[in-house]
Amino acid sequence: RANLRRLVKRVLRKHGYPPDKQEQATLTVLEQAELFGAEWAEQAAPGPVATAVAPRPALHLIPNPPEAERFRTYVPVYDLAAAAGGFSETQVPEPLGWVSLPGRTLSPGMFVAQVVGRSMEPLIPDGSWCLFRRYGGGTRDGKVVLVQHREITDPDTGGTDTGGSYTVKRYRSEKTYSPDGSWHHTRIVLEPTNLDYKPIVVDAPDDLSVLAEFVGVLEGTPPGTATSRSAGSPSHGGS
Repeated sequence: RANLRRLVKRVLRKHGYPPDKQEQATLTVLEQAELFGAEWAEQAAPGPVATAVAPRPALHLIPNPPEAERFRTYVPVYDLAAAAGGFSETQVPEPLGWVSLPGRTLSPGMFVAQVVGRSMEPLIPDGSWCLFRRYGGGTRDGKVVLVQHREITDPDTGGTDTGGSYTVKRYRSEKTYSPDGSWHHTRIVLEPTNLDYKPIVVDAPDDLSVLAEFVGVLEGTPPGTATSRSAGSPSHGGS
């Protein structure tokens, strides 16, 4: 969905579509693509009808929530690859939209992203939408974090076009201490919770960037589901 969104925006810019109309046009195209995809899937599905299950609320996105409600009720939703490559002291990546998280204590720097892959199951089911907090310093040992490093090879995420590879794993550090009491990292181990996966060992820890801390999985959101709403009709539930 994130790749389709970027493609639609490039096409709109190429053909000179007015900038103030691009966001709504993009949302309309994405909604229609999801609608047609669902219809085609129903027509192509073979075999007996599956047992009906109770529907679960989707991740409803809105493009522009009120400024006063941002990071109080709403947080931005990012493509995880964009989040891994786009955070810096001077810039943040463009969000896919914003989602309402009533009942949670929010703060600036929090965001939602989808985690794909089975390496962190059962803690993070494949395709889950998760809440993260941008890393602001302090101990990382034992925490589940979003990290980036040019030499990471992760079967869940692979490489990116943002200058390196990224992963969500539990952070463990190994240190060497000097006689004067100072220390430095000798290597970092990024641990999966799924025992079918191997840890990722980083032997050049100085080049490892810790971007965000995992806060939790959004309960009640089916993996991989996201729909868009117009700015005039925000959803205050459904996540």
